[in-house]
Amino acid sequence: MPDSISFLMNVFVQQSLPVGWYFIIGNCFIPIALLTWLTAFTDMIHRKAQKKVIIITIILSILFEILFFILFFIDIDLIGVINPDRPFTVDFGIFITIYLLIVILIMVVTGVQFAQKSVKVENREVRLKGKLLRAAFITFTVAAVLDSLLGAIFEDPTDPLLSIMVVIVRILLIFSAFEFYGGFLLPKWMKEIFMKHE
Repeated sequence: MPDSISFLMNVFVQQSLPVGWYFIIGNCFIPIALLTWLTAFTDMIHRKAQKKVIIITIILSILFEILFFILFFIDIDLIGVINPDRPFTVDFGIFITIYLLIVILIMVVTGVQFAQKSVKVENREVRLKGKLLRAAFITFTVAAVLDSLLGAIFEDPTDPLLSIMVVIVRILLIFSAFEFYGGFLLPKWMKEIFMKHE
């Protein structure tokens, strides 16, 4: 989201999103997304564990938000650094990097588990949705891990491979968005394309 907003701002007003807002928009809503997903996941698959999972997630989310804003006001560089020589890439600090990797791991494990349940049913449409969701979670995970580690992998901002990797990561994220769209909503045009190969 912050990259998209920053890109549009550059196009229309020739300014980038301020660093503070970049980090707030990009990180503060992650716990809400995680809580929403885990609520839906446990509601459908692990109902008995739902209360425990939600309580633990809420506690960890509150801790994350508190630590995030402590670092934000102490020294924003502890959250991450946006290098002007590398547009749309961030060198995240250790706290955010670890948190993002934990969230990504939770999402892929629960997401693939959810998708596997759908793949095994008799209904062809639900099975297709399951396959698309499985692909979406895996594609998203690969892209998200690469995205969070690009700053650590490429120390030289002028490295041409970095620009290529940024493009690849964004393309993977776009693919995962389409896969999620198909996995949850399965529009008619997508259904017609994939059902031919089912």
